[in-house]
Amino acid sequence: MNRTEYVAALDIGTSKIVAAVARKNEKGILTILASEKEETENCIRRGYIYNADTTLNKISRIIRKLNDKLRNRSLPNIEQIYAGIGGQSIHIEWHCIKKEINTRVTRELLDTIDEEICRYAPELVEILEILPPEFYLDGQLENNPKGAAGSVIEARYPLITNDLFLRRNLKSLLEGKINIAGFHISPLATAEAVLTAEDKEAGCALIELGAGLTYLSIYKNSKLKHLFTIPLGASTITKDIGSLNISEKEAEELKIKYGSALIEYDNDGKITAREIAQREELKDFDNVVEARSDEIIANIKYQIEQSGYKSALGAGIIITGGGALLKNIQTSLKQKIGIRVSLAPNRCLDAADAETATQSGYATVTGLLLLSKANCAKETRQEKPTENDLFGDKENTGNPPVKPAPEKEPHAQGNTGGKKKKKSFINWGSSLFDN
Repeated sequence: MNRTEYVAALDIGTSKIVAAVARKNEKGILTILASEKEETENCIRRGYIYNADTTLNKISRIIRKLNDKLRNRSLPNIEQIYAGIGGQSIHIEWHCIKKEINTRVTRELLDTIDEEICRYAPELVEILEILPPEFYLDGQLENNPKGAAGSVIEARYPLITNDLFLRRNLKSLLEGKINIAGFHISPLATAEAVLTAEDKEAGCALIELGAGLTYLSIYKNSKLKHLFTIPLGASTITKDIGSLNISEKEAEELKIKYGSALIEYDNDGKITAREIAQREELKDFDNVVEARSDEIIANIKYQIEQSGYKSALGAGIIITGGGALLKNIQTSLKQKIGIRVSLAPNRCLDAADAETATQSGYATVTGLLLLSKANCAKETRQEKPTENDLFGDKENTGNPPVKPAPEKEPHAQGNTGGKKKKKSFINWGSSLFDN
């Protein structure tokens, strides 16, 4: 069995930390071999690590459990893992570079533009990735500028940026304890898992309704056009319910069982009677849930309008994440934004596992696995690891493990090619949702 068959990914979310290991064949098809998750218990807040020790302990337990599952199936341990980067400051910025043209656009001129964007370093933010640019010749869009005639060329680069210290802090937390093969941008990973090439070409708004954050990604003509993070999510609704003098645990249970993005009325125009209506402290339950849902949707609507692509979304709005399961959220989005809405199937899953995976929030970690390339497994199987030996090394010397050469991190140079990536599909093994 080749070493290149194994990839591992880690998704650090607001409500839970999820990791999975998969075998990837030569066609890029994945089979999930093991997965684990831990509730964050507020050690992560809106993508930021609030309690470093607790976060590291949870990640350590997840990796040990993964390797236990792999050993039980006579599979090699993982020695490195890919991690997703998210957070409330992640968004897209556009940077333009203009050059005069003597006669025609040359390969050398395009290379000069690429070199200039790679040297660009904005203040206060970090560039996570540079996406392929749009080219304009004398103000007109030109998809293939090489060899074209004109007087001025303008390259408009979409840059994915984030808080200056977020990735640095994550690397500092894990360095010397967990080998990181590379980083991928979480919203882009989610899109990889749930969107088709047709969705991206026709135009769509992907809304990931997470616990602490809502990511909005807009695609058109197969390119990412807009990315913004709204610092509100499903856990905000839970906290609002908790303000009715009930525990956070009960608030979450009530939200799942009775919560609705739209208040439901009977034929007489009265709020539909339910079990919770008999409890005095919950008389405002429906109003609280709808009000916060409306606020989240209002922010989504504003960002879609600001992007300038509202009328160009042929595939409509596609929603995913745990918050997408709130009752009537699709109906409310359609009513308030005026665009058709659909729940994203995880196109990388077998039909039998699709609903469970959506509920469990596995779309992002699936996308991280699909984007990962470097092998993450050991050459030979190891004995059961010690407490400090997260990746299963037989001997623990007390020194940090030697890091393999990581794959190049995001912030890759933009290219001028227009090739579409072939969509990968995976087969989730029965072990994924085993306790």
